[in-house]
Amino acid sequence: MNTASDAMAKVQADTIEAVKASQENMISAVRAWSEAMSSFTPAVPVPGADEAAKLFGNPTEMMDASFEFAAQVLELNKKFAHDLLTAATPAAE
Repeated sequence: MNTASDAMAKVQADTIEAVKASQENMISAVRAWSEAMSSFTPAVPVPGADEAAKLFGNPTEMMDASFEFAAQVLELNKKFAHDLLTAATPAAE
């Protein structure tokens, strides 16, 4: 049976696969670029890098905190949408 739910599920699955492939390609390209550049550039300290690290913190921790915040906002919006649907249900009956 081909329903709207089936069509939406297929579009979502295809989108997820496209995003994954795009991300894998980007990681491969950045890795190749980084490896190529490392053979051309000497390992020299970057002026101000220590100060920047102290100011902005660990990049991985900052990224994780940002994604955790985004997940919380998304979950809050999902609850809000469900609550709106529940609140509107009596009017539709």
